[in-house]
Amino acid sequence: MRIAKRLPKNWKMMVRRESLVGCLALLLLTALSACVTAGGQYAQKSAETLAKRTDYLPLDRLTYRTLTIGELIDQEVGEADSVILLDQHEATYAKAFALPQWNEPYMVKIDSHVVGAMHDPAVFYPTVLFLDAGFREVRRSDPSAFTLRRDSFSGNAVLNGTLFVNKSNSEEAYMVIVSQRRHADNARALHSIAVQQTMVMVPVGGGMMMTWMLPGGARESSATMIPAASGRLKLRLENYRPVEMSGKPPK
Repeated sequence: MRIAKRLPKNWKMMVRRESLVGCLALLLLTALSACVTAGGQYAQKSAETLAKRTDYLPLDRLTYRTLTIGELIDQEVGEADSVILLDQHEATYAKAFALPQWNEPYMVKIDSHVVGAMHDPAVFYPTVLFLDAGFREVRRSDPSAFTLRRDSFSGNAVLNGTLFVNKSNSEEAYMVIVSQRRHADNARALHSIAVQQTMVMVPVGGGMMMTWMLPGGARESSATMIPAASGRLKLRLENYRPVEMSGKPPK
């Protein structure tokens, strides 16, 4: 809404400027609307691509990249990777790593980036298989090891998990990251949405005032994760010093 005492000499320029602002706002709304279905479309496409693969490999035939403590891995997991049959029936892409020789406790930190807008977020929900030197599975991560961390600025989220390799499982030699897509049904993305607005009058020169609506509050909204067969992962190994419940380092 505009309140005017008189028509300024540069009123044509002001109209053009406001028209440009309106066009930019319309383009932004259009882009955001297109993003609303990005998560679902991404998940559907990744599932269709995976369904075409029949070149399943056993765990001992995968290519294992050697990890070092402190190294940051930032990679896409998807059609460029090998495919395995998890539990003999569920096809999944597999990211395979050789763990460093165990000398002291360390933790495996994994981030899986959520794809799509806040109304239909899709995510590659990691499951980590730990293997012994003979490529036999000796441990599997629990879905509860991963939690959803919200990015309140962008509205996106990251699925974050930390797994521990201690003396009790120091025989683990390899690690394979796969996706058990049913776990995504149990994760929910939280987003902060502005719902309260305050009207302010801003002077724009020439005796003109312009009305702006400023967000003044927020509420929480949630959306169930859509399981995706592929995604982007960040991985890092870090040493740590475990402590007993008493707060003392173990002997």
